[in-house]
Amino acid sequence: MAAAVPPAAGGGPPVLHWFRRALRLHDNPALVEAVRLAAAGQRADASVGAAAPLAMLYVLEPAAVSAPHTGAVRLRFLLETLAELDAALRARGSALRVVRGDAPAAVAAAAARWGASTLVYEDDDSPDGRKRDAAVAEAAATAGITVVTAVGHTLYPPAQLLEAAGGTAPRTMSAFTSLVGRVGEPPSPLPTVGDSLPPPPPLVDGEAASDYAVPSLEDLGWTAAAAAGLRVRGGEAAGLERMEAFLARRGGEAVRKFEKPKTSMVAWRTPDTTVLSPYLALGAVSARTFYARLREVERAGGGRHTHPPVSLVGQLLWREHFHLLAGTVPHFDRMVGNPLCRQIPWDDPATDPAAAERHAAWAEARTGYPAVDAFMAQLRTEGWVHHLGRHMLACFLTRGDLWVSWTAGAATFEELLVDWDPALNAGNWLWLSASAFFNAYYRVYGPVTWVRKADPEGAFIRHYLPVLARMPSKYIYEPWKAPVAVQKAAGCRVGDGLDYPAPMVDHAVVSKVNTDRMAKAFRSVGDAGGSAVAGKKGGKSSPTKGRGKAETKPSVPPAWATAGARDSAASGEVGANRGKDPPAPSDGGGAGGLRTRSGRVVKKR
Repeated sequence: MAAAVPPAAGGGPPVLHWFRRALRLHDNPALVEAVRLAAAGQRADASVGAAAPLAMLYVLEPAAVSAPHTGAVRLRFLLETLAELDAALRARGSALRVVRGDAPAAVAAAAARWGASTLVYEDDDSPDGRKRDAAVAEAAATAGITVVTAVGHTLYPPAQLLEAAGGTAPRTMSAFTSLVGRVGEPPSPLPTVGDSLPPPPPLVDGEAASDYAVPSLEDLGWTAAAAAGLRVRGGEAAGLERMEAFLARRGGEAVRKFEKPKTSMVAWRTPDTTVLSPYLALGAVSARTFYARLREVERAGGGRHTHPPVSLVGQLLWREHFHLLAGTVPHFDRMVGNPLCRQIPWDDPATDPAAAERHAAWAEARTGYPAVDAFMAQLRTEGWVHHLGRHMLACFLTRGDLWVSWTAGAATFEELLVDWDPALNAGNWLWLSASAFFNAYYRVYGPVTWVRKADPEGAFIRHYLPVLARMPSKYIYEPWKAPVAVQKAAGCRVGDGLDYPAPMVDHAVVSKVNTDRMAKAFRSVGDAGGSAVAGKKGGKSSPTKGRGKAETKPSVPPAWATAGARDSAASGEVGANRGKDPPAPSDGGGAGGLRTRSGRVVKKR
């Protein structure tokens, strides 16, 4: 990072605020501090001068604009959010300057170009984010630029929770809720920044305002059609509007009676859940603001409301728990080097062509199981799926049917989810693959019977898989069983190379094979994930009851499955589809210590 040059105009040296995952003007501790420093003409080391300009920067990094790390739907949501943020800043006399490139280099160039003396941004607890931020802070210190950071993406400063926990993050939700109970309520959200902000530093020679405009999808190599399925509008205003609309449902009773496992996975017209996860993931809506409003609605009910882990407050605590783990457990988002992750010998698509083929069929919605494919089609089109749909997809890919590594599934979700959050994505995949947190590996979602109980007529499938729209309800979940004449009348012939594929595996066979594999893996690697959360009170989600009966025998099991069956035939372990699925974590996705990283000052408030 080059040394800062004097500002072209104005008073004290400019302050540079770097927006990352707090794309909002309400409850934004880092932004509030940047405004305070600029308005006072004061650096974080307390040297005082005249009022300083304030530059607002966003860096579009390569991973944020292209596959396989980002898909068109999430990118559209991000660009809409940035455009609204820019408009809100302009209404206050400022502007967002968007640049593209590697973040450390882009931030360094911006600081040098505009002569910034102080850099302010929000903490990032993700492993990749911390590496990036360390590089930025080191370069800033070399250039004599003071770095100020603040916690804003979570309810609590992670350091506060870690200290209260004795230095080790709790491994179970019950232990985490106990920890939060000891710590107390999170800090109250901060007010929205004022109607007038310090102006940005003037553009230097050769720059034009258009150089920093929010790009379009087409500018970034995508087509509008690729993101046409997005059903939520990006931006802070849209997020707050959605939040308030849900809080007001049935006079607040929707909040007070909310139980996550009891919401409908097939309510695609008007989802049962808040669908605030995309806004929380980008920071367009503050988690603390949502928490504070939930508490208000709960109190309005006279104390009659659901409780964590199934309540909406509980969903925020799941989010908080996974963020604490992601920031403290080495390699939380992968298998190798992750002390929480059981080292189950999954088939790896990176090295196994057969596993790569299975993973591709799953990711492209062509498994031959309509319920599974409909959830994946919804994800591919809209970027969002109800949490139980995500459970079905994750279980089917890993321990349920395909025996593919959870890390491959997590990478697919990273690309497709509009509400992708690295901490939540890794935590949920660890859970649902029984690689950590969850011991009841034999509880497997049936790809036919489970969803059919919620949607007997298959309306969800008909919507997301139009090829099956005319299939009689009797066969909508098992179209391969339909007589040829029925298939022809429905305009959907089932089989390889036809209108809809035959099932790629026999669930009745492979689920038992994989249950035995999981049993062997558990005996071999032990309980790497700590105590199970299974069985803790807080709601139930029941994909199957009892051992269940064989649902299908559509084809001869593939070689990889029958080989496993021969190996495990004498193990004596129980089969799949037994019992009830336990409470599972939430999907989709505080003001505390401000601190400098220049080595000069540590400032907290």
